[in-house]
Amino acid sequence: GWGLHALDPAEQHFREGLALAEKTEGTEGLTVASLHRNLAIIAASRSHYADALAEVQPTFEIHTKILGPEHPQTLDDMVDIAQYEQHLGHYREASDLLRKTDAIQQRTRGADSPARAGTLGNLWVAVSDDGDLDGI
Repeated sequence: GWGLHALDPAEQHFREGLALAEKTEGTEGLTVASLHRNLAIIAASRSHYADALAEVQPTFEIHTKILGPEHPQTLDDMVDIAQYEQHLGHYREASDLLRKTDAIQQRTRGADSPARAGTLGNLWVAVSDDGDLDGI
């Protein structure tokens, strides 16, 4: 099964893939974004949230540039960033980013969009961790 020991070879393969992808599509391609996201997931699986944040940031920047700031994948990146910020104890940053994500989801997908459920759940956790339950 998947254990922490299995993450080492996975990380190595993703890093090798990232180097190859950057040679072929530059530093701003969608494959590069995907590989950074995979590396962020591995870092988060190890509870290395600062490293996860550093890996997901290029993913967000690439998706914003190529797909647009309101694309569902870009919004998923925003939620990932917020989760890593929260794990680092940056509750205000996390809740601010989740509020921004929710506002975009409401505007682009509608107030009844199921996509909002995860965002709102993460927002509740961020504000409750911060002790600001009035902030929901």
